[in-house]
Amino acid sequence: MPSPIRSGHWSALSALDDRDAYRETRGRFAKHIEAGVYLRLTDGRFTVLSLDWDRCSSMIGVGGGSVRPSLTAASLPPTAERVSSMVEAYEEKIACLSRTSSEEMFAVRALARALDDGLRLPLPRLHLVHQEWRLAEGGRIDLLGVNPGSRRLAVIELKKSATEARRVDPKKGGDAWAQALHYAELLFAQRSEYYPLFEKLARAMAELHDGPEPMKTLELDVSLRPETHVLWPADFDAR
Repeated sequence: MPSPIRSGHWSALSALDDRDAYRETRGRFAKHIEAGVYLRLTDGRFTVLSLDWDRCSSMIGVGGGSVRPSLTAASLPPTAERVSSMVEAYEEKIACLSRTSSEEMFAVRALARALDDGLRLPLPRLHLVHQEWRLAEGGRIDLLGVNPGSRRLAVIELKKSATEARRVDPKKGGDAWAQALHYAELLFAQRSEYYPLFEKLARAMAELHDGPEPMKTLELDVSLRPETHVLWPADFDAR
């Protein structure tokens, strides 16, 4: 089985060691997009995603057309000209955006709250590590969190409602809880590949976003499968 982690993931992760460059990158985008952006780590790149859940109807990258909504690991921080071109393309994209996804906008709200609140997620003791990790086997983890106290990852599946969470989707292996469990089992089966990357990413995110002290020195317990959770907007708002 091919490795789910590529060298590009590690090179992007290494770029987070330069905290000033990361913060300057987010700051330059915040001058144009008041709600700010999330830099999603991918293979050798960071996808720049808008956190403007008031103006957008689905999760969209900052960029569009010929202007890619991503930055290479070596280009943090981007030049002011690069930021301006990405934001201009983004504004044009918003103006003609027709796709709507309440589930994606729920994810944006959860991200925005976590990044502004020490990475806290609306679940006991959980903190944000990554959003929408795409698995080599197919599927994607809506939110990947960690419990620094138990040193255990957490797979969080997001749905637009309780009804949707309980709906059985044969293509995804069942309801939302079954999907989350499936993804957790995939991570655990390849933990020798996944856990070192997510451990270091969790540490970096904690340093960058004032996460809890135990997260800054996290050592994942390799004997533990990730815990699983399901959230929908009404449940999120109640917490």
